[in-house]
Amino acid sequence: MASPEEFSQLLQMIFNRVPNIDQVVVSVHCHDDLGMAVDNSLIAFSCGVRQIECAINGLGARKGNADFSKVVMEVSKQENYQLEINTSLMSKAAELIFQITGIGEYYFKRMIVK
Repeated sequence: MASPEEFSQLLQMIFNRVPNIDQVVVSVHCHDDLGMAVDNSLIAFSCGVRQIECAINGLGARKGNADFSKVVMEVSKQENYQLEINTSLMSKAAELIFQITGIGEYYFKRMIVK
């Protein structure tokens, strides 16, 4: 339920207080209850987190999780990082998940229009 600013402060505190934290891969798993799962995941990335747990079409408990495609597209815009993800398959995966679950129709339609 944290805003991106609050989440950033929490992560900075953790990174500053935990000894040897640079020797582990820190991960976040954000839910989208307030519509900020992607924003908070990206803030976490900028704070030093190196694993963002997310889901295709944002599927997940409560209001969902950070949306995989949105996170990937935003991280891929950053010049200092390289992702080993075949982005051409993301829309196919989103479509398949939509066909199976019926969840993500609005998102899937937006992907096609772009």
